[in-house]
Amino acid sequence: MASLRYTIDDRTSSWTEVGDRLRAYGIDLDHNRFLILQGEVESIAMMKPKGEASQPGFLEFLEEIIGSEVFIGDIEKSTENMNRLVEERNLHLNRVNAAHKDVVALEGPKSEAMKYV
Repeated sequence: MASLRYTIDDRTSSWTEVGDRLRAYGIDLDHNRFLILQGEVESIAMMKPKGEASQPGFLEFLEEIIGSEVFIGDIEKSTENMNRLVEERNLHLNRVNAAHKDVVALEGPKSEAMKYV
C-alpha cells in the first residue's frame, strides 16, 4: 500500500502543516467542496434550483460551498424587520396623503373667506 507524502518548499511536511498553509490562503478544507467528482457533477445537474426541507437544491448546495448559509437567519430577521418598517411607512404615508387631500379640499373655502377679510 502506498503512503502519502506531502512536501512544502522541497521538504517533507505533515498533512496538518499542509492544511494550515492552505487555510492561510483561504482554502476551506472543512467543507472540502473544491473537489467535485464526476458522479457529483451529474447529481448537481439534476438538482432543483431551490430545494425543500427534505432535499436541498442547487441554491443550498452553493450556500454550503460558499459558506453563506450562516447568514440565512440574519437575512430572515432583516427581511422581517424591513417588512415591518415598510408597513409602518405606508401607514404614515397614508396619513400624510389624507392630510394633503384635506388641505387641498379646504383651499377653496379658505380663498372664499379671505375675500371678506
